[in-house]
Amino acid sequence: MIPPSEFIPLAEETGVIVPLGIWVLGEACRQAALWQRQYRFDEPLTMSVNISPRQLMQPGIVEAVGQMLRKHSLAARHAGAGDHRERAGRGRRHRHARHQGAEDAARAAAAR
Repeated sequence: MIPPSEFIPLAEETGVIVPLGIWVLGEACRQAALWQRQYRFDEPLTMSVNISPRQLMQPGIVEAVGQMLRKHSLAARHAGAGDHRERAGRGRRHRHARHQGAEDAARAAAAR
């Protein structure tokens, strides 16, 4: 098994991070919707998906996130996103700014 610390930089360098990230986002949304239907939680599930800075810079990323949320009937207020490097111990304020920007993008996408 290849650890994320090796795999993600390679995926970014080769350009597969964007289509891979879209696939991961779709699978996460599909699974969250399935769990929500199966288990009938009192509160909607919240799911966070780590995304690459390269993905955030892609034209159409906001629309892609919104499309995934709508496709699976998920509310944007229960979706979170962040930069995969957040777990690598970067500065707290810097992580929050990236995380907030990704969440804002997800909310904007779902509102469209």
